[in-house]
Amino acid sequence: MTRMQITPDISLAYHTLKSKGAEYDKLEAYYEGNQPTVYLTTRLREIFKGVDTRFSENMCSVVIDSLLERININNLSTSTSPEISDWLNSFYQDNQLQLEADDLHQSALLFGESYILAWKEDENQEIECYYNDPRICHLFYDPSHPKTPRGGVKLHEDASRKKTYLTLYYADHLEYWIANRPWKDVSGPGMFTPDLNFFINETWPVNPYGQIPVFRFRWSRKVRSELYNVIPLQNGANKLLADMMVAAEFGAFKQRWVISNSENVGKLAAQPGSTLEIPAGAEGEQNTSVGEFSATELKNYWEAIDKLITAVGITTRTPKHYFFSQSGDPSGEALIAWEAPLNKKAMDRIDRFTPTWKEFFSFIARLAGYSILPRDITIGWLKPETVQPRTQAEITRIRTNSGVPLVTALRWEGKTESEIQNLLQDKKAQDKASQTSLAEALLEAERNRSEEHTSELQSPNT
Repeated sequence: MTRMQITPDISLAYHTLKSKGAEYDKLEAYYEGNQPTVYLTTRLREIFKGVDTRFSENMCSVVIDSLLERININNLSTSTSPEISDWLNSFYQDNQLQLEADDLHQSALLFGESYILAWKEDENQEIECYYNDPRICHLFYDPSHPKTPRGGVKLHEDASRKKTYLTLYYADHLEYWIANRPWKDVSGPGMFTPDLNFFINETWPVNPYGQIPVFRFRWSRKVRSELYNVIPLQNGANKLLADMMVAAEFGAFKQRWVISNSENVGKLAAQPGSTLEIPAGAEGEQNTSVGEFSATELKNYWEAIDKLITAVGITTRTPKHYFFSQSGDPSGEALIAWEAPLNKKAMDRIDRFTPTWKEFFSFIARLAGYSILPRDITIGWLKPETVQPRTQAEITRIRTNSGVPLVTALRWEGKTESEIQNLLQDKKAQDKASQTSLAEALLEAERNRSEEHTSELQSPNT
């Protein structure tokens, strides 16, 4: 391991990854429902300090998941050759890239960016490609050409050996850097800097592929989470929910009060089921009195929470039936109408992700020895909208009756080429079986007529 002068890029990579951690940890916590209750006054924070009063009506996961479930790759194809198309689909299935794709899309929606790396050490090794959390990966661009990647970085930590590795990827070479500390010590508070921690691990190997193997997915040029406008509303709903649960306690166990001259006067503590003892006035001026405080109507809180949830739906284009139960089963047409804004949003995200997927699969093909340009690759996506089977069958029938070939109508439905070919083969076999059955029926009818005619000729009355 050789000590080398820290380059500007390793310093930039270090500070970039260090700066992303806290914000992305917060977004992940909100998505998973681990959300803090935000109190508006210092007094409220003091009252509930040390008390487990965290309640959450998690709208963040609904916003992300309702959009995520509409972004699904169905098949891959290329205009180069059917064989390469088959190889791409086989590679996608064999390497379980559908799982990597789900993680990529979820991360891009939640954090605003996500990454996948692909590499092959030599001709004898398999192609490896994995999703990478944006907290440990980044892609840098040329300031003069914002669409042109300049280099990438990947963080890897070996906790057992207490070492941190940073790999820098360039189009012509790779750099391996190592720190003899875990990442939390390298990036934590203190005087640690790349100059004090990182060493070059080995000589810089050449990149034989001439392309940076780091691919970045994002739905906006400015990195932005889908929860950007949701978190303030989520905080408000959680605050109201906590207040409602406290009010429910006072409703179930109402607080009582006593006004008397008893020497055994309690503290002025407000808690459900307790008795608040208030000293009376001078003797003879006020009699002993007892009573209880009335409880707050819970519907006041729930109506306010309902309005905040509605605001989240409007802001994020999420249909209301994702947050509230609906009576009855809606028709396919009703679902299409309700979910139209969300479907349009999903199509926009699909359009943003498609170019990066094309670049990725073009690079994967290069690793396998094929030469395919990104523009020659077609990503087949499942349609975002929800369509009932009966409605879909009626759409297909209307298209074919209007002159659209069945194969074309099936492609518009999102059927893969293999599914269409299987259908055509089954249709051919069915037609052949029908023709055989028809021919046998005609022969049988002809045979019966011949037998009847022979019987008539042999009859004595003829």
